[in-house]
Amino acid sequence: MTEFVYDIIQSNDILELAENLTHFIGETLTEEENAADMVNELYNELNQLVEISRYENNDFFRVLSGRIAVCAFLKQSWVIQSTVDESLSTLFDVINDINDEFIEANGIQLSYNEVEYIMNSLESKIHFYKKLFKKDEVIDVLMVNQSYKIFNSKVLLKSFENGKRKESIVMTYMPKDIKPASIVLLHEIGHIIHHRIAGADLMIPPRFLSLLNSLYGNSLEKMLFDIYKERSFDLRVQMTELFADFFSIAASCVFVPALDCVFVRAMIELFTHYIYDCRFCFKDFQLTLPKDYHNISVEILFVKMICTYFVDEINLAGIKTKHQL
Repeated sequence: MTEFVYDIIQSNDILELAENLTHFIGETLTEEENAADMVNELYNELNQLVEISRYENNDFFRVLSGRIAVCAFLKQSWVIQSTVDESLSTLFDVINDINDEFIEANGIQLSYNEVEYIMNSLESKIHFYKKLFKKDEVIDVLMVNQSYKIFNSKVLLKSFENGKRKESIVMTYMPKDIKPASIVLLHEIGHIIHHRIAGADLMIPPRFLSLLNSLYGNSLEKMLFDIYKERSFDLRVQMTELFADFFSIAASCVFVPALDCVFVRAMIELFTHYIYDCRFCFKDFQLTLPKDYHNISVEILFVKMICTYFVDEINLAGIKTKHQL
């Protein structure tokens, strides 16, 4: 193994990875006759190292940390190309993204036990993996020793020519005022579920759009703008963020026991502020209202509504997935 490839796979954090990738690219540019071999060596070493750790934890997810998480991050972020120049160009993109997005670690990070509890609780309650994934697909949770400049976490999505998809959740150190920090992981799982159901990053599931129109009517665009304007002015981006936020609320309140908190209740109050009457939504979706709905707050009806939506949507997507296998 060449020295520069060795340094890359020994990187202990994302910022160190960017430095080592820069050195690697510089070496390939000066050793043009060996450049193709060096690029292929890096790609093969990454694959081998990441695959060895594939089933260390569970059948459907794994929690990676240290240099294994860093290598998995690079493997998920980098797509080797048909030529050396193109492959190095995509590595430059990875370096630029790292320098734009990451800073030194500051705050708190979820523990392995917390991640394991959330993942297993969700699967036992709504079977999202069983219904939306193939048996040989694994969700990676990458615990990296950095913080994001703007966000607290991120999902890396990758699609392959054979139709398979790969999702990795990058969990960084987050501000201490995010309580519980598990809400961030649930948000990213919501993005993964959206991606699996919709089939593309910015596609909005028709039933979710119907749910939003039923809940908010003419107030939908105002609600999206008020809440998500600092993140994006693109309605599609705003709706995907809303999908993930709705899922994190449903998961915190119902799917994953003992995660309800003041922060989640504040999110519920924020989203219900724009709702006129949840009862119309139940009728639009041909669902039976609780018998005592007159005595139930709009917040509780809202949570019941979105929980019902996610269970039904995952079940329907699961049926479609099975037909495609």
